[in-house]
Amino acid sequence: MLRILVLTICCIGFGSAANAQKVLLNFDVNPEWGNFSEVIEVWTKYLKAPTDSAGALYWNKAEVAQYGTEDYNLMNHEYNPSFHRLIKVYTAQILSITEEDGLYKITTQFYYPRNDTLMTLCIMNIYAKRENGKFKLYNARNIILKKDWATQTVGYLKYYYPSNHKFDEARALKQNLFITNTLPELFGCTPDTVNYYFAETRKQLDVLKGFEFNIGGSGTEKPSGKTIGNSVYTTGTDEYYPHELVHVFINPIYPDMHNWASEGIATYLGGSRGQSLQWHINRTGEYLNENPEIDLSNMLDLQTMDEYTDYRYVLGGAIIQLIHDKENCKGVKEFLSEATNDNKSYYAAIEKHLGWKQNEINKKFRKALKEMAE
Repeated sequence: MLRILVLTICCIGFGSAANAQKVLLNFDVNPEWGNFSEVIEVWTKYLKAPTDSAGALYWNKAEVAQYGTEDYNLMNHEYNPSFHRLIKVYTAQILSITEEDGLYKITTQFYYPRNDTLMTLCIMNIYAKRENGKFKLYNARNIILKKDWATQTVGYLKYYYPSNHKFDEARALKQNLFITNTLPELFGCTPDTVNYYFAETRKQLDVLKGFEFNIGGSGTEKPSGKTIGNSVYTTGTDEYYPHELVHVFINPIYPDMHNWASEGIATYLGGSRGQSLQWHINRTGEYLNENPEIDLSNMLDLQTMDEYTDYRYVLGGAIIQLIHDKENCKGVKEFLSEATNDNKSYYAAIEKHLGWKQNEINKKFRKALKEMAE
C-alpha cells in the first residue's frame, strides 16, 4: 500500500505542473528506477512545450536537422493539427518504460474522460537515449526500420516493407512505369523519388510508426493508403497501389483543387480500397437504387457510403470518367484547375463540363451511373 501511495503522489506531482497538458504515471512506473526520472522528465517537458519548435529542444539533433523544427516528431504527420498541438486537450498517461542497451521505450496513452468512459486517441511509443550526456527523444520509425523492416529500390521507388515479405519486383516495375510513363504522358509530371512504405496489415504499419493503438482502426481489414509529401503509406497492399502516387505527383500541380476532384482523379487512375473505380460504381449504383431518398444534387454533403466505398472517391471518380469520355484529358485538366476548394466552384465546373446544373445532378447522375454500371 505504501509503494502505491508513493507512486500516486509522484503521478500527482508530474500532472499538477502541467500547462494545458496533464501527464500521469501508471501505478507501476517508478521514477526512482535507474534513469526513469530523467526519461520521464524529458518526455514531460516535450509534451508541455508551448509549440513544436520549442519542443525541438528535447528531441535528438539528427532528426531535427533531417525533418525540420516543426516536423521532427513524425507523429505530427498523423493528426491535424499537429500531434503536439492536438494532445494538449488529452491527458497523457505513461503506461510503461522499458530499457534495452541504453534505449528507453516510453509507452503512453492519450485520452480524455467522457461520461463514464475514456476516449482514447492513441497508445504510442516514443524512445529516449542519451545524447551528449542528456536524454533526447527519438521517433520509433527509424529504430523499427533498422530492426524489423527491409528496403529495396526500384527506379524512382524506395520501398520499405516487413522483412518477412517476399518482394515482387514485377509489381514494383509496373508501379515505376506509372511514375515514368503514365503520369508524365497524362499530366507532364516529372518523375521523382517516392518513399513507399507498405505492409499486409494496418497493425504492422502502426507498429512502425510507433503506435500500439491508433484511433480509426475499426472495421474489416482492407487496402488503404495515405500520402505525406513524397512518402506513401499503404496497408493491405503490395508493391503496386498507384492511387497514392496520383496524390504525390498531381496534387502539387493543382494545389487548390477540391478534395472530391483530388480523390476522384486518384480513384479514376488508381482505384480505391484495392478495387477499381468500376467496382465501386457497380455497388454504388445498386445502393442508390435501393435508397432513392439520397439527393446527389447535394452530393458534397454526403459522407462515406460504408467502410468499403466513400462517396467522394466513387462519385468523384465517376465525374472524372464522364468528363474524360466527353472531353478527353484536356477537359479533365481544366476541371481539376477549376474545381477549387469551395463547393460552389466544384458544382460550377460540373455544369461547365457536363452541362448539369446543380438541381439537375441527382436525376442526371443517377442515369449516368446506371449506364456506366457493368
